[in-house]
Amino acid sequence: MDEELKRAAMLLVPEYYRAVMGLCMPVEDIRLRLGRPVSCCVAGREYFLRQLPVLSEKNLLWTLERATCSSIYAVQDSLRKGYINASSGIRIGVCGTGVIKDGELATIKDISSLSIRVARQCRGIAGALLPYNAEGKVENTLVISPPGYGKTSLLRDMIRQLSDRGARVAVADERGEIAAMNRGVPGFDIGLRTDVLEGVEKQEAVMMLIQTMAPQIVALDEISAPRDVRAVELAANNGAAILATVHGRDLEDLCKRPVLREILKSGIFQKALIIGINEKGRYYQQRSICGEGSCVA
Repeated sequence: MDEELKRAAMLLVPEYYRAVMGLCMPVEDIRLRLGRPVSCCVAGREYFLRQLPVLSEKNLLWTLERATCSSIYAVQDSLRKGYINASSGIRIGVCGTGVIKDGELATIKDISSLSIRVARQCRGIAGALLPYNAEGKVENTLVISPPGYGKTSLLRDMIRQLSDRGARVAVADERGEIAAMNRGVPGFDIGLRTDVLEGVEKQEAVMMLIQTMAPQIVALDEISAPRDVRAVELAANNGAAILATVHGRDLEDLCKRPVLREILKSGIFQKALIIGINEKGRYYQQRSICGEGSCVA
């Protein structure tokens, strides 16, 4: 049985649970949208479960109750960022109507859509992709792909393998998706020498980790905003190697975005790992990053 899928599907009402578990496909996330069929995403494609009734408000609220242990108020800090962290590293994206207070998003009400990400431990996928250079040192590496292609799973396995090979790794796990900590214990195997700071904004987290844990490698998920770039610069300026992920199709795509273009030109990152999906499934491409642009390795 697919235990990772089972943990995610258990957040659904029994009828939906049975339908999802009956699929003979490696489901990556489950989509719930009010008034529309439930769907599952597999290798970047979305499949609707049309044999089921469309999603009702009652069934959506049932899932929210399960995901938040009957306390939606306890997850307001993450909800205002558009997600909920359930158990076992399951992250749920949330859409609805934003509530603005004092010019800032305070929460989301009238929730209309949920995206339940299936959290998987994909052991060994980093394999030949571990970012060592010719001298055996870890290169600063950026993992690039569109959403849902497996960036976090690859990053997690890189962390595990590098940690178990002797490196001290510090993880700035702002969204709690890399390690899935539960009362201080990681829900995933992230290696023997890995320290995790969860739920703290990346720039502050990196500063704390550098000052207190003396890491040799710093890992971050989903670089996007200027403050995330500052976190990367902080780690680089303190001598740590950097592993990070970012949404995008390839290096050329990142160069179209001013914030990411500047960090590529800065020379901080030496290598890019690009994840794509074609008719044969998921594939990985390695490219080098040059200071004034990018070039194929």
